[in-house]
Amino acid sequence: MFYDAAAAYKENSDHAGAALRKLAGVDAAGAAGTHGVGPQWASSYDAAAEEAGQVAYRLVNVFHNLGSLLRQNGINHDQTEEASTLNQRDAYGAPITPPGESAGTFIDAAVAVSSVAGGGDPEPPHWNLVADRIVDGWPDGHPDHALAASAAWETFGHDLVRIDDQPGPEEQRLIVDVEAAEIAPLVDRLEEARGVNTDIAGACGDLSRAAKDYGNKLKSVKDDMAFVVNQLHWLIIILDSYPPVLHRLTGPIKETFIAAAVTQINGLNAALRTIATASMTDLTAAGSAMGAALPAVKRLLDLVPRRVNPTPTHRVNDNRRKGRRAEDIAGIDQSKKVRIPVRNPKPGRPRFRIPDEIDDENHVVREVKNVKKLDTTQQIRDIAEWARDNGYKLVIVVDKGRTDAGSVEQTLERDFEGLDVVIDDSKNLS
Repeated sequence: MFYDAAAAYKENSDHAGAALRKLAGVDAAGAAGTHGVGPQWASSYDAAAEEAGQVAYRLVNVFHNLGSLLRQNGINHDQTEEASTLNQRDAYGAPITPPGESAGTFIDAAVAVSSVAGGGDPEPPHWNLVADRIVDGWPDGHPDHALAASAAWETFGHDLVRIDDQPGPEEQRLIVDVEAAEIAPLVDRLEEARGVNTDIAGACGDLSRAAKDYGNKLKSVKDDMAFVVNQLHWLIIILDSYPPVLHRLTGPIKETFIAAAVTQINGLNAALRTIATASMTDLTAAGSAMGAALPAVKRLLDLVPRRVNPTPTHRVNDNRRKGRRAEDIAGIDQSKKVRIPVRNPKPGRPRFRIPDEIDDENHVVREVKNVKKLDTTQQIRDIAEWARDNGYKLVIVVDKGRTDAGSVEQTLERDFEGLDVVIDDSKNLS
């Protein structure tokens, strides 16, 4: 029964991974527009979408790892660990699938979800009649792209709910029919994964609704604007067809029509801004939910052991891969690392450290720490002392939503008076 449930969760990772890739395949670029409220709405939308994508790809890996854990529990229950392959990695850090085990889907990095930023839809004919008087300009976003994004997020949310909205039959049989110490903690993890799954599905609904509201309003506003300038064009043609002797009279009339068109178009842009601002409430809700879900999904990934019986070499290689990947995400240039001399408690013996990055132009030292709990290790203290003595600021980059920085910042600034320390938790390192 352990193995049946393991296979079911490996299938969940396959389905979730496929759904995420389908979402990422939708091109929403240019949906928001580059004028008026468009850039502001795009920024809000993209931020929420990025948060949801970051949580979603990790959930795929949670399903994969839970399947591996279920299989390992079955091995443990059978009183043999000789067949253990729990989270074994190849030379590149990818999971190894042993013979007879479902592979599942494990995603090494976040899947990019299309941005809605940009525009480029050309102005309608005769826009030049009002262009210089329109406050927010022509809303050049593509409504069809916004509606495509809406449909994609809605589909992704439904796919997630179908994947794991409640315990499957294999899991139910495992819970009811098997007596084993492994069951209770495993069920807790499954329930946590299901909770994260529900959170993402809810955020998908918020993102879908925001894109739908904005896309529909953008389309109606643009259609109405095109109609207004087209009608204005024909009115001006009629007025200009009057004999020149009457142009002194038709001029003010023409100006009145233009002013009325400008007022109407500015009102349409204001209505679009109102809808965009209202939809940002949904985007804020989605971003907040994902901000809370991110630590939860990272904690779930941490709960699955890397290996059953890791050797010292395994531990070193695993940590090296984890650290190097975090440095790449943080933008560290490996080719520019330089060593610095640090104080040695034993005089006469030179000692050195190699910080992750020294920015001589801005006088900043950066050190990346992809850990669950940040401590004032001797390495950190050595780099902090060098930074203080040389007039540099120390920035410690940690994992967003996972690293507990504790009082490291305050401790270093107290112990190295005059040192400016910043804990940067803006990046997902794991």
